[in-house]
Amino acid sequence: MRGVLVTGTDTGVGKTFVACGLAAALARRGTRVGVMKPVETGCEERDGVLVPEDAARLKFFSGCEASMETICPCRFPAPRAPWVAALEEGREVDTSLLKKSYQSILTGHDLTLVEGAGGVMVPIGENFNFADLAREWGLSVMLVTTAKLGTLNHTLLSLEYLRHQGIKVLGYLMNVHEPTASELVSSNINALERLSAEPFLGQIPHQVQQVQQVQQGEFSPARTPPERLASLFEDSLRWGRIEEFLATAQEKSHGVSQGTAKPVA
Repeated sequence: MRGVLVTGTDTGVGKTFVACGLAAALARRGTRVGVMKPVETGCEERDGVLVPEDAARLKFFSGCEASMETICPCRFPAPRAPWVAALEEGREVDTSLLKKSYQSILTGHDLTLVEGAGGVMVPIGENFNFADLAREWGLSVMLVTTAKLGTLNHTLLSLEYLRHQGIKVLGYLMNVHEPTASELVSSNINALERLSAEPFLGQIPHQVQQVQQVQQGEFSPARTPPERLASLFEDSLRWGRIEEFLATAQEKSHGVSQGTAKPVA
């Protein structure tokens, strides 16, 4: 298992920022990081081409050499859930194309980060959501949550759904994407650690994002050096669980290549 779905409890919680920061930090640690944004909506058209800005950020901060067509094979101009955006154009998302692109990125990478859209139940097709994608592709899930009021409900519901679907959760992290009282941040973290069985992977403080201007979605290759982003995530995450996952994934990958590993669940 060499793939991780980075998903959120809602849209706008900072999944792209987290995926980019994680990719930059992993790359600095010597991990060969692949990235993918299977479907990106809300793409701006430039010179007749839909430009997936989130996918471009992922490519830059990870150093992934796959083409943009492979990293983001499906794009829509309307800022909707993928299935809804496709319906509005009389189309369907070609999930076989998405999987083919993912499998090509796996080659030559130790780990591939797949960024979703919104939360785990956001539909890609009428009967196929991002949790289904994680199950079909054999992805573990990293859940991005926030510190605001309501996060206990949103986080616990997402984790319960993933657990019910039999999907492995690598852990969850708290992205403080807007000004939040430190007491509320602490109380939410403490409550989640007591109420959830899944590992807490760390907290990305708001002041970090304020420096990077990412709360407005303005972090970009032009403004934010990968080393800077990598350092921020090195300092903010609990790396023990992540390193344990990486070691296991690499062992399984090596075993498969040698024909000795057991099938990955």
